[in-house]
Amino acid sequence: MVKYGILILFFSIFSFSSCDLLEQPKTITKKTYTAAELAKRNSEILQEMIRVVLQEEPESPEFFGGLVNTMNQGASVEGIFNGLTHNPHYRGKEETGNLVSERGLDFFIDQMYIFQADALKNVKRSEMIGSLKTSTPFRLKRLLAAEAFKFMRDFPDHDSRAYWYAGWAVEMCKYKIDFGLKQRNLPDLAFHKQWALRMPGDAIDWEVLNRLNRGLNQ
Repeated sequence: MVKYGILILFFSIFSFSSCDLLEQPKTITKKTYTAAELAKRNSEILQEMIRVVLQEEPESPEFFGGLVNTMNQGASVEGIFNGLTHNPHYRGKEETGNLVSERGLDFFIDQMYIFQADALKNVKRSEMIGSLKTSTPFRLKRLLAAEAFKFMRDFPDHDSRAYWYAGWAVEMCKYKIDFGLKQRNLPDLAFHKQWALRMPGDAIDWEVLNRLNRGLNQ
């Protein structure tokens, strides 16, 4: 597949929460969690997800606690994200929010050319701009996340996805966006590769979603 060839070429040339979020591992040892550590990590992911995706604070302690409990019981980052973005509240944001900025739309199109490389290879950028310029960032967040999840599920194993993520995370630094933690903003391929190899898949899922949503928040 095209993306694996690009990944091999890229490399030939060249922990989750504020505690795990991108701490530099000294060796590649898979991260494991106690129940308490997992609950803390999930709480931190969800706090950031609500603020970055919905651009609001949790509506109530009960609502937030329910989300944390759901994730503690095994719900995926993808499942939680879909729950937050496929409901009447989010639909209202899609329909009434401000239109996407020029920078945000450029960012969206750049990422779609990555996640849908084959489908969009003959589609001109100007055509995409024309069809999407009246969209809200909230609509584009939902569309872009769906394509990102499809793309990431297509990797044959965790390590392949980790290698892709590391190169992509470095490439994202060109946008000069603050992704929320200084480690995320480092154009350091070795750092991101070691971190991704060590962490569980849903940690990578959130790191990708976080960057995509912050890019569209511009």
